[in-house]
Amino acid sequence: MVGIKHPNGKPDRVNLVCEGCGGAFSAPPSRVLKGAKYCSRDCMREHQNAQVERECMRCGAGFSVYRSELSKPGGRGLYCSRKCYFDQPKKQFTCEVCGEAYWLTDAAIAKKARDGVRPRCCSRKCWIAMKRRSNATICCARCGKQVAVKGHKAKQQFCSTTCLRIAESEKWRHQRVRTHCDVCEKPIDYTEYEFGNRQRHFCSRECMSRNVGDWAISTGFRDGVRADIGFYVRSSWEANVARFFAYMGWMYEYEPRRFRLANSWYTPDFNVNGYWVEVKGQMRTDAARKIAEFRILYPNESLVILDQALYQSIEKEFSERIPCWDPTYARRRRAKMKAT
Repeated sequence: MVGIKHPNGKPDRVNLVCEGCGGAFSAPPSRVLKGAKYCSRDCMREHQNAQVERECMRCGAGFSVYRSELSKPGGRGLYCSRKCYFDQPKKQFTCEVCGEAYWLTDAAIAKKARDGVRPRCCSRKCWIAMKRRSNATICCARCGKQVAVKGHKAKQQFCSTTCLRIAESEKWRHQRVRTHCDVCEKPIDYTEYEFGNRQRHFCSRECMSRNVGDWAISTGFRDGVRADIGFYVRSSWEANVARFFAYMGWMYEYEPRRFRLANSWYTPDFNVNGYWVEVKGQMRTDAARKIAEFRILYPNESLVILDQALYQSIEKEFSERIPCWDPTYARRRRAKMKAT
């Protein structure tokens, strides 16, 4: 093939010979890679619709067939009729699943050979059963349980998704980096993931509150540093819950620890006397997934969900007793309506 340089600097065209009329034509390289054979659509239709004389492989009789049928699978253009097609000699095979005998024609065997498949099953039902059949045994790298799996899963290391997530959590939990607090210089430990994704490092919420700057102090009733509790909180509900714990005389910590999950992290809001407390006014899907995964990966940790009903009961009884209680949106709205 000889290329022709286009005067406008476009890609070279390739000289070809049309299979229909035998004339010469040129085509761009992109069309050549797609299998260009004809100089025009009319030439392609005329050549494909032309009939070719063939000889039947079964009875030897002559017959004509369209040239386009010769390229189709399934023995097209080899037999003069369906009777000869079904009367052609067949070879016997034994199904690897049910053990019954079945027969295939030479055309069907040739089609399987073109697809890279050897005859193994008598029907699609047996083929599906063969695919689902367990033909390998693995030993779980975490719990040591032996399970039977499919052949293409013989290299997997864990028996279930639960064991995989627990193993990943333990791996992240043991890979830790020693550093120091940016405020009080106290030594602290971080995982490699935490250390790489944080620009500043603090040992506690108090140190972070002293170094957060103006961006963390909110003038509203949501996130920000509360003067009476002395640290940064994410919502007015969390601030009121912290005031309630202090009023009751319970020792608590605000977000003292992060827990590694399979693909994310989970940080409970409070730790009160060994119990984890999560303040949730509205349970979203991602939050519910994290809580469920936390309870699976850390079965020895106790988690209590402080939902909207429980918070409203606490607010109804203690909001008037505890000073500096942040009013909710409904209370602020009622107070504003009374003032007007």
